[in-house]
Amino acid sequence: TLRTTWETAHGRGSVIGLAPSATAAQELGAALQINCENTAKWLYETTGQGAQRRTTTLNGLAESRVEANTRGDADAVRRIDAAAVALRREQAAWTLRSGHLVIVDEASLAGTFALDALAAQASSAGAKLLLVGDHQQLSAVDAGGAFGLLAKSGAASELRSLWRFRNRWEANATR
Repeated sequence: TLRTTWETAHGRGSVIGLAPSATAAQELGAALQINCENTAKWLYETTGQGAQRRTTTLNGLAESRVEANTRGDADAVRRIDAAAVALRREQAAWTLRSGHLVIVDEASLAGTFALDALAAQASSAGAKLLLVGDHQQLSAVDAGGAFGLLAKSGAASELRSLWRFRNRWEANATR
């Protein structure tokens, strides 16, 4: 419901799902009916080595295009242009924009530095960051605790009912 409501207001593809583990990302993706990633992969592709590799490759393609154009090699220019378009499209898929909603599920397992990096990206892009999880569950294996502090700050919303489970006994057992 949240995804549908958000996408009605902000457009298809405006919800991005993340989680600290691939398993949690897969479960979130099934619940939201979108592809979701783990936070490490997202950070790798947005500000880490994945983004750096694409930038380096695009710069190399720009140089190669100048050389191919100077040689009059129209076929090479077309191939280079196609490769550059594909890389820019890939980069766009890893770029937050205004109106995006970034949902981080199992946020108690996310490290403080990862949450800070995601918050900085969201703020810079004009996107909204929604941290979801149980602050009383396990904490992050990295330097953590930020989600627990946020949950206890008084600014957090807390669900009074559990909706995630198919059977009532599962909800009761998780308490």
